[in-house]
Amino acid sequence: MPRLNTSLTSYGNRNLLCPNGYFGDEKEFRELLEKLRRRSSVSKLVILDIGCGMGKALQDMKELDPNIETHGITTEPEPAMFSADYFHYMVAERMPLEFEGKFHLIVSNMAFRYFLFQHKALLNVVKSLASGGYAMLHFSYDAISNYPSESRTYFLEQVPNAKSNYDAMKVLVKKTMAELEILQKRGKITITPSSNFYLQSMQGGLVIEKISD
Repeated sequence: MPRLNTSLTSYGNRNLLCPNGYFGDEKEFRELLEKLRRRSSVSKLVILDIGCGMGKALQDMKELDPNIETHGITTEPEPAMFSADYFHYMVAERMPLEFEGKFHLIVSNMAFRYFLFQHKALLNVVKSLASGGYAMLHFSYDAISNYPSESRTYFLEQVPNAKSNYDAMKVLVKKTMAELEILQKRGKITITPSSNFYLQSMQGGLVIEKISD
């Protein structure tokens, strides 16, 4: 019989820890949680995984630290294969009002590239962070050329001279990053991009820490 690759990581359901994970090792994850507890003075942290798939990383988190509340945003047709406290079936561009200031930790691994309006989802992340919260994102929009043709109308309305949806998103993300940089200057957040983030048209690793509302 032929060998079939049944690894769930090939479907976006990554482990919490490397390889193919969100964190390098268990120590890195535990140290971040302790840092967040000290900063927020909250013992039970609320964590959101944007693009959680079937919830593999969320289950890994809970197994390492039961004193957390886990949430996942997913559009998977067969969700909840793994255990999480709450699954939310929605897109990251339209988060509910009750998410505002709710999460102490937000992670997203390779999910942003599949969103239609990444700039809106990025702003939602900042709004959803609790004071003292931390977001660790892999941010990109490189798959935008594969989006439905109907989206072209929207992007042309937003950026009339854009030659493609990808070029339009460059402009929109640049505006969004400028808004975040203003918040940083005001002492509301800190932004730490990966070393080549701006060289890659604002794509790559992005860490956002919320200092105050």
